[in-house]
Amino acid sequence: MKKMKVFCFGVLMSLGLAFVPTISTYANEAETEVISLEQALEMAKADMLALQDLDNIIRNMQMNQRDLRHNLDRIERGYARNDAMDMILNTMFELDMALLGANAAQNMISGQLDQSTQLLLAGAGNSDILQATLSGVAETQSLNAQIIAIEAQREALSGQMWALWTDEAFRDIIKEIERGLDEIDRQTRNIQLNQEIIEISLENGIRNMIIALEGINAGIEMLEASVAFADDSLRRANISYSLGMLSSYDLRSVEHGISQSHNQLRDLRRSRETIIQTMNNMLGLPITNPTIIGFQRDMPELPEDMDAHITSLVENAPTIQQLQLTVDGAIAGRREYMDDLDTSSAHGSVRTDRYGNFIISEADRRRAVNSPIGDEDIEMLRNRIALQDAVNRAETELARAKRTLEFEIRQAYRELEALQVQMDAQNRSLAQAQTSLTTAIANYNVGRGTQFEIEQARLGVTSAEQALESTYNQKWLLAFTLENPVLLVLSNQ
Repeated sequence: MKKMKVFCFGVLMSLGLAFVPTISTYANEAETEVISLEQALEMAKADMLALQDLDNIIRNMQMNQRDLRHNLDRIERGYARNDAMDMILNTMFELDMALLGANAAQNMISGQLDQSTQLLLAGAGNSDILQATLSGVAETQSLNAQIIAIEAQREALSGQMWALWTDEAFRDIIKEIERGLDEIDRQTRNIQLNQEIIEISLENGIRNMIIALEGINAGIEMLEASVAFADDSLRRANISYSLGMLSSYDLRSVEHGISQSHNQLRDLRRSRETIIQTMNNMLGLPITNPTIIGFQRDMPELPEDMDAHITSLVENAPTIQQLQLTVDGAIAGRREYMDDLDTSSAHGSVRTDRYGNFIISEADRRRAVNSPIGDEDIEMLRNRIALQDAVNRAETELARAKRTLEFEIRQAYRELEALQVQMDAQNRSLAQAQTSLTTAIANYNVGRGTQFEIEQARLGVTSAEQALESTYNQKWLLAFTLENPVLLVLSNQ
């Protein structure tokens, strides 16, 4: 089932209906911008700073990921090893030159010290020679400290150089880069899911505002018809009062009722202007910009295999996928712990089940709590408990969220069915109202009815049409929610 609607924004349109079959009802086509619901959504997204910030974060993360992949590629091809070795060799060469310079300076100062010492011992020295001797001793001590530091740096670099020659060291580097890439993948996906949630919420907000405005326009249409009818009734009441057929009290009651209707009509028109301005602001348009949104109200058919359909909706919901990313991250942390263990007795002492879960007994937990800090085995046990508890919590939260969302989806489908039953009853009411209007017109034409009866019947038809339209709108919004069940999660937060 499909219905085509046209939605008009703009204060200039505030005295007309918002939903009409043609654009020309509102404004000159050359002066009115016509956009689709999809275009309106893109405009709203483009004007939303939060989405722009998330885009920037994703771009930065993708750049970091690209750099990491480049480094990983160079490592796997052997280029990075050569680069690192060249850098170490250059640094070692610079240290060697510094060491040669320090040794030369030390030898020169040592020679000067020997000469000064001989003069002093022979009694031929003076205070200047003594001062030079003391300064030389201080410089020699400083040079000795520099030589020791340079030799320590050179030894450390030699160790790094040796590590670069071993495959084990390079495997560790590759492992760390791959872990970093996996973490960036999870973070990027989580941000993309946040974007998806924001966009779904944004479209839902636009749809709700459109339907809210349609409801206001329906109320305005109904009130305008009622006010026109009431104004005619007031004219007849004044005639009756002038003829003495109506009391002043009854006349004031009629006037008061009509005044209330006018006030309600004025309030509804103000509410319509507020929604129009809010929507224009959301789309990044001038507040008074006359804009028409045309949209197709598709009503999807119910799926044949409801259980499979609901399972798919749950699994693909952005919030569920985010919780799954949390589970994946916790499992990755546990797996990294196992990967980092040596292939010694430490690895053999860690017990796991066939799913990779650490087997931790209550006795293990008591031992982890009661044992003093500093024992390496106890610290490893505490790490395993923390890692396994993180996995358990994430999996429990995911399972609970899936159950809750499945319940909410099934409830929403029952509500959708109830709305359809309501629409069926409203269609019957509309048919009865149309029959009453046809009868009233026929009676009037043969002199057995009045214009008042025709207007009442016509209002009955309008009321029945609007009730049916309102229920259809509720069903349309609910159908969108069922296509994007994350909205059910957000509504409960």
